[in-house]
Amino acid sequence: MSLREQYLNTPTVTTGTADIPEWGTVHLRSLTLSELNRLETAIAKDPAEALAVAVVLGVGDTDGKRVFTDADLGAIRGTGFHVVKAVAEAVVKHNRMNAEVVEEKKGD
Repeated sequence: MSLREQYLNTPTVTTGTADIPEWGTVHLRSLTLSELNRLETAIAKDPAEALAVAVVLGVGDTDGKRVFTDADLGAIRGTGFHVVKAVAEAVVKHNRMNAEVVEEKKGD
């Protein structure tokens, strides 16, 4: 196997957990570059919508596969703000996005 094949075929999604009182233990997943771009675009356009996008993209199962689909965005928007905010913050932390980056995107 060439180095190119090795690099492209190596799993890169990492998982973690966060304890959210209303949801219990939430499994988190690392975002792909495409997903990160989507989240950063949402932050710049509509920070409240970005919270829902972070949850949909960043909550996973124990194998790092997404739990929610894009079709779940509406349901996530209808969830309590404090829960969505807590989960979104856990996703941001798991993906090592710092507050400066998030604030910078809000200003774009």
